[in-house]
Amino acid sequence: MGYQKQNFVDCQVLNSAQLNHIEDGIVDLESNSNTTLAGKADKSEVQANADGIAAEASRAKGEEQRLDAAITAETTRAEQAEQALDTRTVALESCGFVVVDGKVCMKYRKS
Repeated sequence: MGYQKQNFVDCQVLNSAQLNHIEDGIVDLESNSNTTLAGKADKSEVQANADGIAAEASRAKGEEQRLDAAITAETTRAEQAEQALDTRTVALESCGFVVVDGKVCMKYRKS
């Protein structure tokens, strides 16, 4: 049960029961606050945890940027390879060859 407030009057002499009641209330308050705070991190633990999270977020952001750059480079390389292939196909076809399914064939003409 929680502490019950006592009203005192000026010049009233306090007896041992009243003083014990005050002491018991203080002890209860301390034990409840210790129980309430038990298992909770102190400020330095919270700060260390926050710093760790910030470092991980920064690392993840850097990794994301690295992957974006790699994807962009690979996309550019693939587009250039496709363009080069198209250019070679056109060049072969202009010389009388036919490219079918990536295979170069000779075009025969009846004369």
